[in-house]
Amino acid sequence: MGNQQSAKDDINQYLNGYPDDPIDPEDKDDNFKFYSNQIVSKPNGDLIEDIHKNWKGDYDKLEIHHGYIQWLFPIRENGMNYEAQKLYPHEIKKIKSDSTIVERLCQSYQLMLDFYGMQLEDPTTGKIARNPNNWKQRYANLNRSGHNYLRITRILKCLGELGLEHYQAPLVEHCLKEIFELNQLQNTKRSAINYWTPVIKNEKERNRLIEYSNNPPGNDVQNIGEKERNRIIEFLKNNNDEADGDDSDDNWDEANTKDAQAASTTTNKDTPATKTITTTTTVPSENCTTTTTDPATDPATDTRIQKNDKFRKIK
Repeated sequence: MGNQQSAKDDINQYLNGYPDDPIDPEDKDDNFKFYSNQIVSKPNGDLIEDIHKNWKGDYDKLEIHHGYIQWLFPIRENGMNYEAQKLYPHEIKKIKSDSTIVERLCQSYQLMLDFYGMQLEDPTTGKIARNPNNWKQRYANLNRSGHNYLRITRILKCLGELGLEHYQAPLVEHCLKEIFELNQLQNTKRSAINYWTPVIKNEKERNRLIEYSNNPPGNDVQNIGEKERNRIIEFLKNNNDEADGDDSDDNWDEANTKDAQAASTTTNKDTPATKTITTTTTVPSENCTTTTTDPATDPATDTRIQKNDKFRKIK
């Protein structure tokens, strides 16, 4: 319960602009300097322009190097890298008002999308697509590399802080479609539902994707509800001579049942979603668009999946 409440509080703080953290020291501006190409990331890092030039496609480095992500995607929370500075409000204003820096942030986003086997199909809407050149290999890596789920949460939060809020929902939507409609990235499901969707700042988009996760498309046995699903599975086991199934379906049920049991006993935090009221203004830049959001507090809502017999695709 403590972890759940802590995660809920973290999301509330983020969506509401960290009202309990008013500190804004003007002399702390490492993130602005880094994105201005004035200082290198630490430890063992580089200038932002050199990272974009030399690190893209170096998947081994991007996987095992744990110090760059806090620099590429700063947020208003301290991370594991003590040599990286958290983001301060005065930096947010300066970064959002500098079109060159915003463009560099877009390039950082595209660098990581490529690392995950995705690409920014439409810089205006933020629509994401599979990268046809590497998605199979990179999806396989993402599916087995849990620390990247924390990175994606950070990326989403950073996009929401630095004027690219409208990029949040398309990334989460792409992942949810891969999970529920294309049977990919199955190990990311818990993070996608409990951590990625709740930090979408646009309330309408957040609620739309919560509804999709609660009522995903799929077959009846998968979506009718856990109790009913288990009853049907048990019935089929007890009436094997009358069931008209095949081994592949049995294996699918067994694998997914084990996955569900593992998820129910995991020590990860089960994060409820939070609702905010947002107003969005879109400002075009060179290769992407930026948004500004004015969040307001609303009661939190629970994002735990409540499966039923209604199936909907994302509208």
